[in-house]
Amino acid sequence: MRVALKRWFYLLLALGVLVLLVLGLRPAPLQVDVQPVVEAPLMQSVRAEGRTRVLDHYEITAPISGELARLELDVGDPVSRGQALLRIRPLPAPALDARRMAEQQARVRAAQSALAAAEQEVAAAQAQAERAAQALARAEAMRQEGYLSEQELEAARAEARAGAARLASARFRGRTAGHELEAARSTLAYLGGERSALEGIALNSPVDAHVLARPQESERVVQAGELLLTLGDTRRLEAVVDVLSADAVRLAPGMRVLLEHTGLARTLDGQVRRIEPVAFTEVSALGVEEQRVNVIVALDSPPEQWQRLGHGYRVDARFVLWESERTLQLPESAVFSVDGESAVFVLEEGGAVLRRVGLGRRGGLQVQVLEGLRAGERVVIYPPRELQAGARIRAR
Repeated sequence: MRVALKRWFYLLLALGVLVLLVLGLRPAPLQVDVQPVVEAPLMQSVRAEGRTRVLDHYEITAPISGELARLELDVGDPVSRGQALLRIRPLPAPALDARRMAEQQARVRAAQSALAAAEQEVAAAQAQAERAAQALARAEAMRQEGYLSEQELEAARAEARAGAARLASARFRGRTAGHELEAARSTLAYLGGERSALEGIALNSPVDAHVLARPQESERVVQAGELLLTLGDTRRLEAVVDVLSADAVRLAPGMRVLLEHTGLARTLDGQVRRIEPVAFTEVSALGVEEQRVNVIVALDSPPEQWQRLGHGYRVDARFVLWESERTLQLPESAVFSVDGESAVFVLEEGGAVLRRVGLGRRGGLQVQVLEGLRAGERVVIYPPRELQAGARIRAR
């Protein structure tokens, strides 16, 4: 009996030593970085840089050759509609001939036609703005009754804002057309001898605006058609964003845009107003020629959120291609390819389990999970090359 117990004792002791040797010689678990699979908002977007510009600007040009008096306005100064901006004293007039009179009369008639067209444009824009406002009122009522989604209501609001902006732009063009007609008539009166050269021709502001550029500063002789001032209303801005032509084909008017500026406390909302049909070539910082397209973005956020921006400010734009308030996702750094399929390593009971997954949209550093994973499971990010299925791993 005692001999049997000794045998069992030595046998168990040998087994224990063997187990300790196996455990001691087994490689330590590989330390890896893991992140959980979560349900969270996800957005797929196209990023690009752009700049702001005034929605409408007006260039004041010399209607006739003459001596320009010194400008008292500086860049950034506000001007009001009808305010005298500058005065030109015409040069001694050459002998009057029928050809010059006919040319100026033609300019007057062209200005009259432009004014009539602008008035028609104002009427059309006003009708569109009224229809958009009525559609918004119906959408708000339907939303309260639960027949309309929040996204459809936001689309109606954006269309109403766009209609109001189109109306304001049309009115701006109407006022500038009236100003051009007035300038053409003043020049015709001078050529016809109805006004004295000593009296000069005064140029007034056609709109309430700010001075954006002042190419001419000192008193000097200017030629007819020469640029004297550029005016624009900095309270009405839009953004011009140049995107790669490969990305431009994925965009469409009305698409949501997020605009960011380092000096602003919050992100601005906007929408694609227009995609220009002509691309241009630009050389990148790496020396590669790229085809780019200008995309015009309307600002939908209230003016008080972007009133500190001015003409020509740089902005970062994100064109929203797709977004979801809640979708299953994981870091894209966890995904690798196995036999042409997407796969990840899942941490289960201290081991690495190879799991094939179905993926959807990509947004930033995250990717949508369609199948193969559940929320809360932990996946290995940046898996090392030596990691194999079934290997022991430990999260850092």
